[in-house]
Amino acid sequence: MRNLKFMLPFCTLLVAAFACGKKTTDAKTASSDAKPTPSENTMTPKGQTTTTTVLTQNKTDDILSIPVGVAPNLLMKIQRTPCFGKCAAFEIQLFNDGRATYRSIAFAPRTGSFEAKATAEMMQQIQDKALTINYLKMESQYPSGDIRIADLPTTTTYVRVGSVGRSVINKYDAPKDLIAFEQWLVQQLDGLDWQKTGD
Repeated sequence: MRNLKFMLPFCTLLVAAFACGKKTTDAKTASSDAKPTPSENTMTPKGQTTTTTVLTQNKTDDILSIPVGVAPNLLMKIQRTPCFGKCAAFEIQLFNDGRATYRSIAFAPRTGSFEAKATAEMMQQIQDKALTINYLKMESQYPSGDIRIADLPTTTTYVRVGSVGRSVINKYDAPKDLIAFEQWLVQQLDGLDWQKTGD
């Protein structure tokens, strides 16, 4: 009987320890059964890892890649600056609703301000052409640095595809694909039915 009284407190401690350990195990099991949060990686049956937050981050990066100061509805722009001679200087902008604007600067084929309407097909062709020449991955300026030959005009283009927009400045020595793209843009836009809106 004396031995039983001695063992009783010891048994009580064992029972308490066992109960505590069981609670800990249950908590771990519940934690492992919980569904992962959207930011956690989950394994697919094929062993591939998927992350639900990547798409949102990419959308943010794309939006941030549009140059500061560019109208959000601007689809395309080409601008040529004057030179010491009689270089045609002008600015043409095309918006995502098809509205196009033309503004002469100096010695341009048209004098004054004009507006026209581009078709959805033309806008798609411009974006497709830009993707074909990898326009969105070109350098922001050719050549790099502050080098400029005063007598040469500068051509600045801008194209947006989806939520990604890029502006490229061509002072001189640009890739042949970019020069051909600039010429192609002017030819395509020159064929629009321009209506004069101002001097």
